[in-house]
Amino acid sequence: MKLFNNRFGRYIISLCCLILGLSVISAGAGGREDVSLRIVGVNSDSTAALVWVEQSGACYDLYVSEYHQGVWQPEQLVIESKLMILTPTMARDDDGHVWVVWSGRSGTATDLYYSVSQTNGWSAPVKIETHLVSSLSPVLTVDRHNQIWLAWAGFDGDDDIFFSRWNGADWDLPARVNIDNVTPDLFPVFGIGPDGRLWLQWSGYENGGYKQLRSTWNGTSWMAPKTMTAKAVVLDGYALKQVKDEDGPGLRKTAGQGAKVNSSTIELPDFLINPDQATFYMSGARREMQTLPLRDFYTE
Repeated sequence: MKLFNNRFGRYIISLCCLILGLSVISAGAGGREDVSLRIVGVNSDSTAALVWVEQSGACYDLYVSEYHQGVWQPEQLVIESKLMILTPTMARDDDGHVWVVWSGRSGTATDLYYSVSQTNGWSAPVKIETHLVSSLSPVLTVDRHNQIWLAWAGFDGDDDIFFSRWNGADWDLPARVNIDNVTPDLFPVFGIGPDGRLWLQWSGYENGGYKQLRSTWNGTSWMAPKTMTAKAVVLDGYALKQVKDEDGPGLRKTAGQGAKVNSSTIELPDFLINPDQATFYMSGARREMQTLPLRDFYTE
């Protein structure tokens, strides 16, 4: 597994303006292959951020950086930990607080922890009581009612997708999203569409292979999951795929359809050492949101 990079060793996120959806572009030219994430249907009012982990000796350092006016802001250190930090995620609420959740591993135990930005730094990390054997791959989002949502893959005898909400004082008790079965359900991804509907998508094992399953919140519970036709994360019905950029600058093929786009690129900052341990967060002008672990852009 590898994440393609360009000849300058930089990973590129490209924001385009004329169509809705997401796509990963893999272009080959003279033995060189590039990957860019196109988040389309956004404008200059959209915001972006990154959270990631770096290993420093025997410690693990967790950082965040936000993108403002075309520039990645200096990284902020959230925590230095002796626990192995895995798959961090983040989201910003309407009050301006940045929430960060990550998996911390000690021996065979893997638990969730969270921290919230404050005027003088970051709150002390607090363990989230999931009552599960292990909790991995957390994802956060904030809905239009300023409700903070958390989902992750938890092991309670088999791998399932669980969720919780912040109730103003603590996290609610975890509840399962997927149908309880003995097959693995892994790698959740949150999204909020332009219509305000919250959805959760994950990889579920069915009929001898993994498929993308999506469930939508109906206001009181998660609806029965639907199998998505795309084999990767989707946003508002558009697939995130690898497509060949064979037609030169300005023309991209997305889900089999060509569209001329005016695009600008956001290069991931040079101080991001391990993209596979980073999560990208975006909020659009219409309050559509997406939390995207960069591991989802891996390819064989």
